[in-house]
Amino acid sequence: MLKKGLFGFLALAVVVAGAIGSYSSTSSRPDLYGMLPSKMMPAPDETIMYDDGGLFRVMIMDNLDRYWAVQFVPDSLCSLKAGLTAIYVGGGAPFCSFFVWEDLGGMPLEPPIYTDTFTAASYPLWYASVLSPAYITADTFWIGYWLPNAGFPDPEQDVPACDITGPQGWSMEAIVRPGWAPIWGSFPGFMDLGIRAVVNYFKPLRDVGPTAVLSPGDSVYCDSTYPIQGRVENFGQQTETFNVRCEVDSSGFVFLDSTKTVNNLAAGDSVDVTFSTGWQVPLVDAMDYGITITTQMVGDGDPTNDTLVDTTSSECLWIRDVGPTAVLSPGDSVYCDSTYPIEARVENFGQQAETFDVRCQVDSSGFVFLDSIKTVSNLAAGDSVDVTFSTGWQVPPVNAMDYGITITTQLVGDAVPANDVLVDTTTSECLWIRDVGPTAVLSPGDSVYCDSTYPIQARVENFGQQTETFDVRCQVDSSGFVFLDSIKTVNNLAAG
Repeated sequence: MLKKGLFGFLALAVVVAGAIGSYSSTSSRPDLYGMLPSKMMPAPDETIMYDDGGLFRVMIMDNLDRYWAVQFVPDSLCSLKAGLTAIYVGGGAPFCSFFVWEDLGGMPLEPPIYTDTFTAASYPLWYASVLSPAYITADTFWIGYWLPNAGFPDPEQDVPACDITGPQGWSMEAIVRPGWAPIWGSFPGFMDLGIRAVVNYFKPLRDVGPTAVLSPGDSVYCDSTYPIQGRVENFGQQTETFNVRCEVDSSGFVFLDSTKTVNNLAAGDSVDVTFSTGWQVPLVDAMDYGITITTQMVGDGDPTNDTLVDTTSSECLWIRDVGPTAVLSPGDSVYCDSTYPIEARVENFGQQAETFDVRCQVDSSGFVFLDSIKTVSNLAAGDSVDVTFSTGWQVPPVNAMDYGITITTQLVGDAVPANDVLVDTTTSECLWIRDVGPTAVLSPGDSVYCDSTYPIQARVENFGQQTETFDVRCQVDSSGFVFLDSIKTVNNLAAG
């Protein structure tokens, strides 16, 4: 694995901060610094490098001998096995010295903790200086070399390899130790030297931990169901059986708390763990849920990697849907000239409270007898409410008339318009009262003159509820003798 970074040169911070900024590095496993190598196991070799791999000759305009060095900051406890150096050899291979220093305030600490000599290989070959024994450290260290008679006017031009792109790193040069200076200051345009460190990072003998939350993903839909799954790995070197706990929580409320046992997980292997096959997301939009997976193994050598925290956010695809469900009044039939309330029931089929208008029309044969709009306020999801459009609709005195009652909800953004309209009918039935009768004798009056002539007239009335045709009889008599007996027909006398 390749590691690339920038590290602070504390001794020159005041002088060069404006040019390079400030950098820092912390271990990814800080608890490992204090552990003995005997309690650890080595990982595969890794190369720590800061150059970008595209190296060029450093242009040197003198032939002075120089020391060249790079500062390294390991992630955690490791053994330094070798140093790699890249030098452009112009003629005969130069005889060089190899050094490893501890760090003191961002400078190589004299004397070196390791020295050796080597004959340089010419880049693109790298020369590996192997430390024997390996240097075990968790702290910053330096690797460098001494290159004799490098540069112009030496015709051989034996010079260091260095990159010329990227951020300026912490590569140093010195003519006399410890007179170190950054190479980008001494040789403008050059950045990181071609010097690398081959290390073995150590890790605990017993070490397990979660590596991923597999499900759910970064976002979930409200009211949907998801499995809760994570992956755990055995980083150690022996088979382990241990518990794994998963919590799903938000704002202090725990929605899921599940512990599963992983049995006989071999060293280096991983396994997927299902904590729940169906976690249902609450109906709350834009809610962040923390998913915390923790391995619980007694004797775990690295507790810093026992917990993994991930998050998922809810997204509610709200269904907005309201509609009428019933005409409550009037019923299937009504009586002529009677009064009825007009009432209906509406329901919120959606997933959020709604405020909306409801319209009711009562009509027959194109004539509208009632047109009323009412507002329903804050009807909760899943609830219904009864709406009164009129407390007294009077049925016309027309028998066997069908009246349509149309209820329509009017919600902007309704997702299901097909259920917004309900049509019902009611039919009129007239229980007619048929009643006619005379009300007055209009002529003659209370007295008449002998041998005089008078018209015989009377008034009749239709007291019933429909137009009537009927006969009316008049008799004039005295002492059993009938002087007039007449029958007349009254045609189409309207009610009243």
